[in-house]
Amino acid sequence: MNKDVIKETMEWINFEGLLDLSLEQQGIRYTIENSDVLLLWHMTQRKVVRNNHDDLVRFLMKSGYDSIKSLEMVIRFKVVEKDLGNYNWRTQSRLDNANSILNPSIQFEQVDDRHLGVIKNQNSYDVVDISTGKQIKVANFREGINWLVSNYTPKQMMWIKEAGKILKSPNQGRIV
Repeated sequence: MNKDVIKETMEWINFEGLLDLSLEQQGIRYTIENSDVLLLWHMTQRKVVRNNHDDLVRFLMKSGYDSIKSLEMVIRFKVVEKDLGNYNWRTQSRLDNANSILNPSIQFEQVDDRHLGVIKNQNSYDVVDISTGKQIKVANFREGINWLVSNYTPKQMMWIKEAGKILKSPNQGRIV
């Protein structure tokens, strides 16, 4: 994977976005074979586990891997890690902001070139795009979908429609 592409893309993605990037850059076989290592890298970048050999092995063994599998995964991790670079401070703060402060009703996802999530307001739900680093309201749900931006891709429109269905389903067809 190209480090420049990863650094640029990391500005607005989470682990799911990392998998999408891996699929695009390396293909499905590489992504499937290395998804465990990619998750481990993501977790070291997000400071869930420290990035040193002993801590990684202990973490994997506590997670249910035996010692041989843990050692093999750490070795594979060290090979892949060199290609991935690091999350910078800006990326860390953007991910933290989106996940904790915004407290989305529907988690943020990468949908084409936008990073969309749904946030509850006082009397509606807003679809927010954070791909530029700012919160841009692109649609909202009240009794239906109010499209606030007109340049959606078909995939983005389907994601917003599905989000509306998810919000309606537990409430007998109403968005509460």
